[in-house]
Amino acid sequence: LSSQFLIDNAAPEVLPALKNPPPKGGAIVEITTEDTFSIIRSAEYILDGEEPVGIFPRDFLFDAGKETFQIELTGLNPGTHSLIVNTTDDRGNRGTAQTTFDVE
Repeated sequence: LSSQFLIDNAAPEVLPALKNPPPKGGAIVEITTEDTFSIIRSAEYILDGEEPVGIFPRDFLFDAGKETFQIELTGLNPGTHSLIVNTTDDRGNRGTAQTTFDVE
């Protein structure tokens, strides 16, 4: 008999939420990501299709299956903006969420 082992192919769940009220010319985004079986190992956001920006959890450590992040976006032009958040667990599974928000 061989030993049992877990194969984790599930991506982390990513939940971005805008905090209200938003700062003038920007937005504050609270992000929660959770993986049932693995530790979150990296996170990044992409604003309006620009280059990805790496982010760290609030406690500055990627050491759990659930992590929270906060990003403050400033200096944004008025209009609708797109935000993509990617997180990766220690098995290489990637979770993605996308949201849009308006800046006045």
